[in-house]
Amino acid sequence: MVRRMVEIRIWDGMAYDPDAELVYVGTGNGLPWPQEIRQGKGSQRLDNLYIDSILAIDVNSGRLKWHYQCTPGDEWDYDAIQHLMLADIRINRRNRKVIMQVNKNGYFYVLDRITGEFISGEPVAPVSWATGLDPKTGRPKINPDAYYSSERGVTVAPLQAHNTAQMAFNPATGLVYVPILAASTFSFTATPNFQIVPGVQTLGLRGPGERGQAPPMSVPQAYEAYGPVRPGERGILSAWDPATQKERWFAPVGGQSGGGALSTAGNLVFQVTPQGRLMAYTADKGEKLLEVTTGQVAGMGPPMTYLLDGKQYIALMGGMGAAPARGAVAPPFAPPPAEPTAAAQQAQAPPPGPPLPAQSRPRLYVYTLDAAQR
Repeated sequence: MVRRMVEIRIWDGMAYDPDAELVYVGTGNGLPWPQEIRQGKGSQRLDNLYIDSILAIDVNSGRLKWHYQCTPGDEWDYDAIQHLMLADIRINRRNRKVIMQVNKNGYFYVLDRITGEFISGEPVAPVSWATGLDPKTGRPKINPDAYYSSERGVTVAPLQAHNTAQMAFNPATGLVYVPILAASTFSFTATPNFQIVPGVQTLGLRGPGERGQAPPMSVPQAYEAYGPVRPGERGILSAWDPATQKERWFAPVGGQSGGGALSTAGNLVFQVTPQGRLMAYTADKGEKLLEVTTGQVAGMGPPMTYLLDGKQYIALMGGMGAAPARGAVAPPFAPPPAEPTAAAQQAQAPPPGPPLPAQSRPRLYVYTLDAAQR
């Protein structure tokens, strides 16, 4: 008997529209990842309702108002937990109340946040798991060559176009500033010997220790609508116009996880990169104004701003705490486990390494904006 599971885990924040009295959440992917295991070998491919979806819930009744499923029947770890952004945008000569998400699966989605109507979706990175979206429903046209099993693997793009790096919107420019990983792939092969092991993530992928010759791999071509990847465009900050679904400019630094972006009314965009740098650009043209190296190398949070005694400040956090020793009891309210994708084929996490260097320990960085020197 095949055990079927669905992971409904919220990795990122939610969004709330007080006028519509709707709260929006993104859901996780199905587990195990391969449909061959989740549905049963040789069975019909199903959408697995509500996985990889954006949900709109009435705050008064708790009832589902609408949902939009980004990746039906997902088996590539394309959960829909990324930043959910609300904005009022003029699209095709109409003022629209929208909700926007740049998904792991490579698409920038613009939906009507009141009705859930699909407005538009375009790739922000090369996409090979699908050949496009239905222009009316937004349903992806899944590439048959992107499916995999225990007898045939696949390498698809993207790995994670956008994950937990926060994006920003500037009403004056009409642009969304989103950190993405624009050139990435990942390989998937289902394990022929799936077992549920308590305390271990059972993703259902073939591991490096599996016996026997590995099955052949399919490598479908990337969706041509995105175009070629330009030099320096692996990890970038992309200034995207959601009304036209076009990129206005990009800066070649950043990544899809860690750090994030912030835009201010003074035509500025601040970005914290996963590598520990604080960047500043003009919001309209992307001209670099500032680059500060914090000395941190991991655990970067997004920037935020506040006003105190007439001065505006930019603050960010960076660094990581020490991992507990193996076998140690986790403290109450322990954080959730890390995203599994990067270690998807590891049967067990490695033991903790040596103590972190001083520059990697958690710190709060605060900078002031001096109008006289700007």
